[in-house]
Amino acid sequence: MFSKSVATGLYTNWDSFVDLNDSVLKWVKEGPKVRPKGMILKTMKEVLYTLDKALKEGGKEFLILEELYSKLNSILKDRRRALGGNGFHMGRALYELGLEPLVSYP
Repeated sequence: MFSKSVATGLYTNWDSFVDLNDSVLKWVKEGPKVRPKGMILKTMKEVLYTLDKALKEGGKEFLILEELYSKLNSILKDRRRALGGNGFHMGRALYELGLEPLVSYP
């Protein structure tokens, strides 16, 4: 009988890379901003605040409302997508613990 220890990641997200051009930078710099009240971004003003802060200090992960995500997709159309985020880090941690990760992806 064959036996092997494995673990699987049930969720892997896509990391999006937005090419910063003059119009995106202008939009981020000039748009109205509001500091987020929690870990879920609910308004475009909160998004602009986090993007502006990320340009200065580095990024941070937030949850985002689906309709806001759709709005951002229509604004930031030109982007590259790559597997990564939580799935990569979880898979690496499992591997380092001696388990063979089986990671699913969209």
